[in-house]
Amino acid sequence: MRRAVPATPSELLPLQLETIGIQYDQEPVTRPHGYPYYHWLQTLAGEGELSMNGRTWNMPERSGILLAPGTPHHYKPRSDSWQTGYITFHGSTAGNIVQSLGWSIIEHFQWGASHDPITGQMKSLLAFAESGGDPSGWRYSADLYRFLTLLRTEARTDKRRLSPND
Repeated sequence: MRRAVPATPSELLPLQLETIGIQYDQEPVTRPHGYPYYHWLQTLAGEGELSMNGRTWNMPERSGILLAPGTPHHYKPRSDSWQTGYITFHGSTAGNIVQSLGWSIIEHFQWGASHDPITGQMKSLLAFAESGGDPSGWRYSADLYRFLTLLRTEARTDKRRLSPND
């Protein structure tokens, strides 16, 4: 497991990284009251599933789910080994940014195999967080915004399909 928990900045930022990491062998997780911050979960290898309010989403490689704070959910592996990446965040404008991107309390994303800047950005943000290189938190805030805009431009959701050229 790799996990980084950056120092808390002295001021509340527009987007504030709480935790980021990779879980090499994801175990089942049940959160009846959700997580207190926005929670991104993506599959890096293997397959899992996430359930909420009687609905279940399969999570093969190159897919992820963004959950709003306090969203009850449960996730578990569907394959022998399920490797996940995750980001948790909050901030003074986090809710407004997520809403302005057209997302609701839960969004399921998928993206193609030929081009994967989403995983690259997540891993880059993790490496930078592990280095402790941003005590002010402003670069994390900018990198989180970049990550969210990559989700908006490079992935499709259940509501939004990309064009055949994407």
